[in-house]
Amino acid sequence: MIRLKNLVIGFTQPILEVNEIYLERGKVYALVGANGRGKTTLLKTINGVQKPISGELHLDEISIHELNREQIARKIAFVTSKFEGVEHLTVYQYIALGRTPYLGLFGRLTPADHQLVIEAMDQLGLRSFSDRITAELSDGERQMASIARALAQDCPIITLDEPTAFLDYANKDRIVELLISIANSKGKCILFSTHDLDLIQRKSIPVLLAQSTKKLYLNDKYSSVDELMETY
Repeated sequence: MIRLKNLVIGFTQPILEVNEIYLERGKVYALVGANGRGKTTLLKTINGVQKPISGELHLDEISIHELNREQIARKIAFVTSKFEGVEHLTVYQYIALGRTPYLGLFGRLTPADHQLVIEAMDQLGLRSFSDRITAELSDGERQMASIARALAQDCPIITLDEPTAFLDYANKDRIVELLISIANSKGKCILFSTHDLDLIQRKSIPVLLAQSTKKLYLNDKYSSVDELMETY
């Protein structure tokens, strides 16, 4: 789970403030708000990349201030908005990078690591893509591979920065359904930023709304996109 309390994020000046929000395992949450409201900065803060100005941030009941980079990488996986692919890097090799936080001194995958990679590929329907070069995949296929890498990382929390931004509607729907399925079946807490309000409303996904007042609040009782837009 993720717990934010009296959290202020930003650089030299506050961008976004949170009174108290608790995100549970087994659920998917959508982070929404106009551009420039601090969505990406919030995700970077939750992932330990950006330090908060003040306040509390807990991952699975442990303060992020008490965790080093390796420990954070075992708690939370992050999927960027767009993976461009890499020449000569296969889908299998890319997904296997998710096991990096757990590798020993020589950086070799164990049979258990290989099994997690295979399971992640199977869940995303990527087994037949195993030997494909990542740079040769479509946007949708690369996004699926990025999510598979996060699954192989085997963390209780997954965060994604606009995972549907460069996809057509069918693939947007597929990605969101997949995230819901992963949260339910694996008991993971999943948070993703998005501008696809109609899609998340249709899926009844709880919303973290970054307002123009620089406040972040949780809204899981909205009834329509219009209602969300009133405070967008």
